[in-house]
Amino acid sequence: MKHELYFEHVITIGNLYLEHIFLQFEMEPVFFTCVDEKDNLFICLCSDIRGGQKWVISESSLYTLDRLIAGTMDISSSLCIPEHLVLITRDLQGHEKSCMINTCDVDPLDLPKAGTLLKCDMESAITYFMVKKSNALILNAKCTSPIVNRLLAYSTCLNEMVVHERELVENEKHNVSEHEPHNHHNLDDANTELYLSAAYKKSKEQNAANVELELNANIEKEEVPFKLIAKVAADFRWEDFDDKAVDAMLRLNAPALLLGYMRPIVANITNSSAFPVYNLPFMDFRSFSE
Repeated sequence: MKHELYFEHVITIGNLYLEHIFLQFEMEPVFFTCVDEKDNLFICLCSDIRGGQKWVISESSLYTLDRLIAGTMDISSSLCIPEHLVLITRDLQGHEKSCMINTCDVDPLDLPKAGTLLKCDMESAITYFMVKKSNALILNAKCTSPIVNRLLAYSTCLNEMVVHERELVENEKHNVSEHEPHNHHNLDDANTELYLSAAYKKSKEQNAANVELELNANIEKEEVPFKLIAKVAADFRWEDFDDKAVDAMLRLNAPALLLGYMRPIVANITNSSAFPVYNLPFMDFRSFSE
């Protein structure tokens, strides 16, 4: 589903759809992101609102977005990465014109002062980035990843904010050994009671295993903003590792990787509700009891 159409018939791009607003002035987006029909990402800056409007449009990436939000890249640098920029003007009658220029030819007055970092609602910005990264990871896992070729994570909101995840891809049939012992971890973060369990199944015939991470949040508690059950799983393959090293990676590294997939999904689910977004805390799986 596309977002609000914001720019039409932009040169070399086509239509652009408003995706996230970092900064706004009098309800008008000043620094924001858009996507085109193919979900390519663009960073947009409104550089002039006197007598009309002017925008600088720069094609971008998740890597740049990450650095911008993290404060390791200033706004001007994030806009000037590609060789060409698009300038859009809109007059008082609402007529738009767009043109392409070399990045080196952009008027410095159309850009923030060098060193100006992004200052915005960081919780909202981080959630936006995490959701975009999650969507990109899921797409990559479904299409191209040689290691993670199955990802289970997905939401259906039920009554009383109980969320169950459903499998998006068909289960593969494996000749597997018995379940390895589960690892469990209980913690209480800002009154949210979390219970994580991890388990893996190793194939008897191949250097492969399926690792599963399950989250239960607030299941046993009453009068909480949400109850959530989430599960992610992936198939892992390896070569030239001894059993001890493999078991350690499947017990520690693999669940930590899966938690990285789960975190933006949980943030997206809770952000879509009437309650504040919930970001899963970072966890050290070495503290899990074996």
